[in-house]
Amino acid sequence: MKQHGFRPESPIVVVPGISAKFKIKDGAHRFSTAKALGIPVWYTVSENPDVPITDINNAMMQWRLADYVSSYIKQGNEHYLKLKAFADEFNIKDLGSLATVCGTGGHSQELVNGGFKFVYETHARKTMAVISTALQFVPWAKQSKFLRAVSGLLRYTDAVPDVLSAKIRTHPSMLYPCVGVESAMQMLEEIYNYRNQAKAPLMLQFKDRVAAAETKRCLAIKKKS
Repeated sequence: MKQHGFRPESPIVVVPGISAKFKIKDGAHRFSTAKALGIPVWYTVSENPDVPITDINNAMMQWRLADYVSSYIKQGNEHYLKLKAFADEFNIKDLGSLATVCGTGGHSQELVNGGFKFVYETHARKTMAVISTALQFVPWAKQSKFLRAVSGLLRYTDAVPDVLSAKIRTHPSMLYPCVGVESAMQMLEEIYNYRNQAKAPLMLQFKDRVAAAETKRCLAIKKKS
């Protein structure tokens, strides 16, 4: 805000108060920050104080995820710059899904709030190597569910990226569109284990390690509090 001012496309919402004054209905933090910096405030007046703020927000023009990313890029945020460069390199349009592959705070809300950190480039490149192999045989390999499935298996299981790519290359007919991330993982496990005497329990590993990671995260939060 100090660098770019108060953005007019995201005004605070006020309602009529007492003695010709306004009461802030939404945007108190932005107002306080602008006041501290001496920056003029953009606001919009809601004549009905009983209207839920969610209804007001939904009625206003909404930014797309790409708009928020572009905003942070213009501010020179190195993590968003790296995300955009990586997306352009592999022609990925779904920045939300890509962010979960290559960084922390990769969920849409963190991307919007500026909390994204680009820290897993090595993992992201291994994921994209498998995706690039699949793209030789199916056009939908960049879809969010498949991208997240490949990333999840490579992050939380003992799956070897080169082995998975080789199996896809050898048995491309086993690829088929899936309805969700979990079903895409199951498909990839079948491909990975096809004609193997010893079957790698990838789905079991994934669920166990994700659960362990979540427990560790919750304990860390509890310890801080």
